Amino acid sequence: EIGDLAGAFAHLHERQRLTQMDLSKSVGSLKKEIADREVIEKELRSSEEHLSATLRSIGDGVISCDTAGHILKMNAVAERLTGWTTIDAEHHPIEEVFKLTDPASKQGQESPVRNALAEGVITDPREGLKLTSKSGHEYEVSESCAPIYGEDGHVLGCVLVFRDITDEVRQRAALKESEERWTQAQKMESVGRLAGGVAHDF
Repeated sequence: EIGDLAGAFAHLHERQRLTQMDLSKSVGSLKKEIADREVIEKELRSSEEHLSATLRSIGDGVISCDTAGHILKMNAVAERLTGWTTIDAEHHPIEEVFKLTDPASKQGQESPVRNALAEGVITDPREGLKLTSKSGHEYEVSESCAPIYGEDGHVLGCVLVFRDITDEVRQRAALKESEERWTQAQKMESVGRLAGGVAHDF
């Protein structure tokens, strides 16, 4: 009996030793997994900070949307032109925040986000449309939108880029008006010289 008991204790001791080894291995694996996850999370935070810094430094308005056309992020320029903060605009449909109209017809215009998501292509830049901000202020803008693809080739969302061209449009209009006045003046001067020549002949 003593021999059997001693054998049982030895067997139990061996099982405890093996269990302790397995536990040590599990703890080691867990520590490695936690360390790897911390590295990944640090890289993600760094990537997000870099993206946020890039968005802040861009002079154009930038809005990113998910596959449903709902807003995810906006930079400061987009916030200023739309009158919405990122926090307020988040998860709202793009049409509620980025409101476009045709100046001539006063009709609302479809957001380029819908075309980019549906077709999976970069939309052609458009100019001459009016963006109405949350406060009712209007800007003439040029805009374009591009889909965002994942590594598997599927569309993950899109990014809308737009620019305030209000001053440019005014300057072009003023330049055109000046050129038309100059052309008219030249015509009048020519007519005057012609009339003077005819009078002299008579």
